Amino acid sequence: MTVPSPALFNRRSSSSMLVAAAASFLVLTVAFGMPAQAYQLSGCKYDSAQPPSITYVKYSLPAAYGSAFDTGQYNWDLRTGSTTYFASTTSTDPNIDVYAVSSLPGGVWALTTGECWATTRTWKYDEVRIDFSRVIMDPISAESKARVAAHELGHAYGLGHVSTNCASSPAIMWNSTAMFGCWGTWPWADDVAGWDSLY
Repeated sequence: MTVPSPALFNRRSSSSMLVAAAASFLVLTVAFGMPAQAYQLSGCKYDSAQPPSITYVKYSLPAAYGSAFDTGQYNWDLRTGSTTYFASTTSTDPNIDVYAVSSLPGGVWALTTGECWATTRTWKYDEVRIDFSRVIMDPISAESKARVAAHELGHAYGLGHVSTNCASSPAIMWNSTAMFGCWGTWPWADDVAGWDSLY
């Protein structure tokens, strides 16, 4: 199996304001170094005034991806105390649309996308889309699929990538395959601290 580049997971917003902000963040990152905490807001987050449940619909997901998503959202709910939680819905207007597609641009494993309100940095209409790349993710274990799902749900919450390691501060928002080897209950403390800072 060919191992893709370390930039496994990605998050993209179609807002032009976000692109400008990302470019500014990149300049600051080069000048000052990457922050260690996941609670750097990555684009957008959910409006804290919305109901506590963040609804999702899984569109024709193969069983392995549906199970991975369920495990990812369950672990977030468990670790964050369920004040904001993920809930399946049959609504035609969920907060998260979940798909497994044949492949994604740039060889990423999964992608979270949505539009951002520039003034509040919240998701427009509280909606995002999560796509999983089957060409890359089909061969990986159920546990690794679940960690990728949890990573993308972290982006839906508004969390950014972190640079870390398993020994010092494991994080589900670490953008590396090395995250698959970290021990313990995930999302880890850094991820939960990020969630606490946003909600």
